[in-house]
Amino acid sequence: MTLVTEKLWKELQKLAPFGFGNYEPVFATREAKIIDARLIGATRKHLKLKVSSEGLRAVLDAVAFNMADMYGQLKSNQFLDLAYSIDMNQWNGNRQLQLKIRDIHALNQK
Repeated sequence: MTLVTEKLWKELQKLAPFGFGNYEPVFATREAKIIDARLIGATRKHLKLKVSSEGLRAVLDAVAFNMADMYGQLKSNQFLDLAYSIDMNQWNGNRQLQLKIRDIHALNQK
């Protein structure tokens, strides 16, 4: 399982720049648990999640750009399979790891 840490993020930055011919690494976590879900952005078309799992070993923020249509399908304590890249969110002088979601598969409630 992938352990998402700042150390891993720094190691991945050594592979940059990412783009055509050098795609950003994408990871997967199965059965990530939703702690919180909300819509963000001026037009509320982006999804912001707080997720946890054994593989993540922490509660992490995750952002899913242009995936607001998933919001109605998600509930707290629901499990998801996620595909994501690891990002460093820098805002208002703060830095925090976040998952940049590429794909979401909602699982049946456990």
